[in-house]
Amino acid sequence: MKEKNPWVLPSLILGIAIITAVLLYKLLPGRTSVVTSPFPATSSVSFPSDLPVIQYTEAPNYIGKEAIVEGTVVRMGSSQRGTIFLNFCFDYRKCPFYAVIFASQASNFPHPQQYQGKKVQIWGVIGTYRNQAQIILNDPSQIRVVE
Repeated sequence: MKEKNPWVLPSLILGIAIITAVLLYKLLPGRTSVVTSPFPATSSVSFPSDLPVIQYTEAPNYIGKEAIVEGTVVRMGSSQRGTIFLNFCFDYRKCPFYAVIFASQASNFPHPQQYQGKKVQIWGVIGTYRNQAQIILNDPSQIRVVE
């Protein structure tokens, strides 16, 4: 009589669990995804010279104030409703700052992917949403590539 391998059932369960976890990760809504850009990054906007230029990590210290925030856009994401997020950290949930383009203003930014991987400066009033500092972008003149 052939003996049963005691590892068959646990291996099968582990395999199903891993496949389920991967599928859930890929299908969860609201996840930020990486977008590569076929468009060149161009901008020659003249920002206000009297505003402080701060790093994105300092943005929470300037809530309610107008400033120029500098950092590299490492990830871009979008919501199901068409809101675009420029993220300065790989894990947007733990990042101190991000920029947002609401769907109603997205047509003002025909190629937002051009900022992916670029060092940018964003100016505006720094607000908060869900305990993260943000600047809402309504016009392309609020963002420029500095690298």
